[in-house]
Amino acid sequence: MLYTGPDRHYHSLEHIARCLAHYDRATPELGVHPAVEMAIWCHDVVYDTGASDNEARSVEWFSSRGKGFLSSAYLEEVSEIILATRHTAAPNNRNAQFMVDVDLAGLGQQWDAFFADTQNLFKEADSKNKATFYLSQCAFLQNLANRPFIFSTPHFRSAYEQTARDNIARLVQEVSSPSYGSNGLTV
Repeated sequence: MLYTGPDRHYHSLEHIARCLAHYDRATPELGVHPAVEMAIWCHDVVYDTGASDNEARSVEWFSSRGKGFLSSAYLEEVSEIILATRHTAAPNNRNAQFMVDVDLAGLGQQWDAFFADTQNLFKEADSKNKATFYLSQCAFLQNLANRPFIFSTPHFRSAYEQTARDNIARLVQEVSSPSYGSNGLTV
């Protein structure tokens, strides 16, 4: 059921709780934004392994439940913020930047926690082929690292940017190494 399904290893209530904790820590600097908080709760409500439209389907889920109760402007704002978590481009509005930074904050954890999250993402992966998963994950992460900044807001940038870049570089290096598979990247 939603975040508690047996196939949810990363996109779970624990992920939502961590996102909310990052949000709460950032609000003294970035302010309280109800649309961002709502987007945190709803951004991964639909997660089907291998599907490319999870965020759009999460928007549909949210909109169908909010229609008639929430203003159309609020529904639209939250929907835009949820769609920003596709991570296809750096977000351009403040609330989407806040949300995306909250969602990506796990990249800036210490290596062991970052790698544990990566392993949980593998458990959710459509393909249980380790090499295919890690190469795809590294390509996604390298896309983020190729941006001038991974994090859009100064708060998250100062807290997590360098560690996130270090984690991405380490994962890419380990996956690219000739000893890949014998260096701890096992699931």
